[in-house]
Amino acid sequence: MSRSLTTCLMITLAALAGCSSLDATSLFKQSNFVEAGPKNPVIDVVCLWEPAEGRGLDNLPTRGFAGQLLFLTRGTAEPAKVDGDVRVYLFDDQGKPEDQSKPIHQFDFKGGTFSQYLCETNMGAAYQLFIPYPRKGTHEVNCALRVRFTPAEGSSPVYSKMANVTLPGAKSKELANSWQPQRRRIQPAEVNSIVAPQAKGDKREVSLTTSIPMEADHRSVRQAQANSAHSRLQQVAAQLAEEADVIQAATYESNDESTRRFRLND
Repeated sequence: MSRSLTTCLMITLAALAGCSSLDATSLFKQSNFVEAGPKNPVIDVVCLWEPAEGRGLDNLPTRGFAGQLLFLTRGTAEPAKVDGDVRVYLFDDQGKPEDQSKPIHQFDFKGGTFSQYLCETNMGAAYQLFIPYPRKGTHEVNCALRVRFTPAEGSSPVYSKMANVTLPGAKSKELANSWQPQRRRIQPAEVNSIVAPQAKGDKREVSLTTSIPMEADHRSVRQAQANSAHSRLQQVAAQLAEEADVIQAATYESNDESTRRFRLND
């Protein structure tokens, strides 16, 4: 049987088998576990992750990932009990692409600490643990996890395949719609022509124009210019409409006069 097919079967069986922790009454069963070592090295790490809730880095309830880790050795198809260090890399889809390529957090389990997660399944030894998601919020996020196992005897580390898991939550568009800033219209500055009083005997025409305050931004100036141009266009359109009505009325009168003359000639 190929290694890829064995891995698929392990994932399926792990999902169905469940995991029971080892208590004092079942410690004697640990001797039945296949053990990995220099003569039976780990060659593959099979991981099964799913969304879950547990304790976070601040020891408070948080969302995260529940996982079962199975270590396959060269000599046997049954998952083995291991001795070594485990590191879990956590990635997500937040930030820029260069940020997404780096793990947002890594969780280290030393050999002695990691052994407490050992549990018994119908397939053999497995390790069950919880990885918290460190970012705050309830938004939907796509994550990826990868496990590195470093044997205690110092041989080369073994990596699992990248596992993609989506934490459910509000999508980005829903979050954007949940809060809408109030938009306030900027009133354009009014430009009015004012005729200044003239001194007696002074024939010069002096006109003063209110200046736009210096603190007005360029947007207000452009808006005032656009409003002025729009007003002028409306005036021109109204004049053209009046002229069209006059021309149309004159055309009707001319047609009526021609009709009357034609009937008189008959």
